[in-house]
Amino acid sequence: MKRRHLALALGMLLFSSACAPYRATVEVEPTESDSRVLFLDVGNVVWLRVVRMAVGRGSNGQMEVRLQLLNKGLTDATVDLKVEFRDGHGFELESTGFTPVFLRSGVSETYRTSSISDSVQDFRVYVRNAK
Repeated sequence: MKRRHLALALGMLLFSSACAPYRATVEVEPTESDSRVLFLDVGNVVWLRVVRMAVGRGSNGQMEVRLQLLNKGLTDATVDLKVEFRDGHGFELESTGFTPVFLRSGVSETYRTSSISDSVQDFRVYVRNAK
């Protein structure tokens, strides 16, 4: 009889400790630290590819950004691109607003823009489905 009580107590102890609440801790780095091109719509990642990205300074010291985009999809598509120019601390100084860009199927297109200010240090490009 004592063995049954002992086995029952041991079983309840194991059951109660196995069902304790689990707290998952996941540390995720911000997406923006990984890439300068951010896809706001998941579907774009499948068919749109950034083939090449070039950054330079114009004669007035303005930052110039060039992207070569490839539409890997079977149909033509339009996306909206927004370039956000930032200072050395990552704060936005200016942005272009979303600009529609038409991409023919299987063809790479070049998108260019430049900052207004010469104090820009960094940038991010946001890509979304055309609205």
